[in-house]
Amino acid sequence: MSLIAPNGGTAGLALLLRDSIAGHSPREALLLSLSGPAAPAGRLRRRLLAEALAPLRGSRRVRLFDLPGGDLVAIAPPPAPELDVAAEALAAILEDPAAVRRLDLPGGAPALLAAMERAMGLAAAALPAAAPAGAPPLDEAGLAALERGLAQADLSPFLRCQTVCRIAPGTPPEPCWEDRRVPEAPLVAALTGQDAAAAPELLRRLRRTLDRRMLAALARPECVAEARPVLLPLLPESLASDAFQRVEAAWPRRSRKAVLLSLAVADMLATPDAAAGALATAREGGWRVVLEAAGPEELRLAPARALGIGLVRVPFSPALAADPGALGAAGAEVVLAAADRAAAIAWGWQHGVGLFQGRLVEKRRG
Repeated sequence: MSLIAPNGGTAGLALLLRDSIAGHSPREALLLSLSGPAAPAGRLRRRLLAEALAPLRGSRRVRLFDLPGGDLVAIAPPPAPELDVAAEALAAILEDPAAVRRLDLPGGAPALLAAMERAMGLAAAALPAAAPAGAPPLDEAGLAALERGLAQADLSPFLRCQTVCRIAPGTPPEPCWEDRRVPEAPLVAALTGQDAAAAPELLRRLRRTLDRRMLAALARPECVAEARPVLLPLLPESLASDAFQRVEAAWPRRSRKAVLLSLAVADMLATPDAAAGALATAREGGWRVVLEAAGPEELRLAPARALGIGLVRVPFSPALAADPGALGAAGAEVVLAAADRAAAIAWGWQHGVGLFQGRLVEKRRG
């Protein structure tokens, strides 16, 4: 039973977040996590929580959303001192300080979306794979709203991470590096309802924005100190950006082998001058490069060996299974992505592949 009478649930909250991002409409939010360890136990504690939330329930300025599992979200236009008062009272009652969070919108939208996913029992992969049929194409207004909303937002709810492992028959997976990426088209579909694939030039602009954010995270002192092996997919022109120069200034040359810069064949063919510059920058700076191919055609079209690249990443697919010779044409060590079934790993072993990435790999690690 809910502690308050909500104004809406997950559907209403999703619509409000979308409107806030699209219109860059500032809001203030209070996220109260009452599931798990913070779940209220005992009549007294529940009564105290209900009393702390009563002013929000009675306020005409505050909208309340009751999420599955017991989590609550309160949203109000700024300034919202009533949220501060409630947050202070709730923090004094709950033993877990992380159970009460104050957020600003639209910057805090990813955190609320992640809370909705958790409340609904969905994995991070719950972002739609593509925009729904009939969705309008991404436009300048939608992109501008996204760029404003993502400028300071926490990208971690949208970050997709998988570990690339070396796997040999009969041995446990050996972790090699973590593949980190933000799927742009699903991000656009989730936050704007628009189709990014229908506007490739605008999508490329968004990718440059996301590249800057990922590179800024890579340049943080704690990331440099940890030197955790990581792969980042980047546009070729991003290696000529100020953000990448800050990464070069932050990372000592002796540690740079921990970072793999992944360049897609399609992006390199679309901007050959930027691609040549990117390869030169990586080579001179001592960075490792991975060539990312969509399938066997691209493996043959841009052989990694001819480009001076020693690693190539390609997803397992029926087309690749029908053309295993493309692996040899690449002339480089292969990372077989989308290794989601045992048949993919077995096929890889059959054709000399030792590095794998995918859902099955994650399960085997677990």
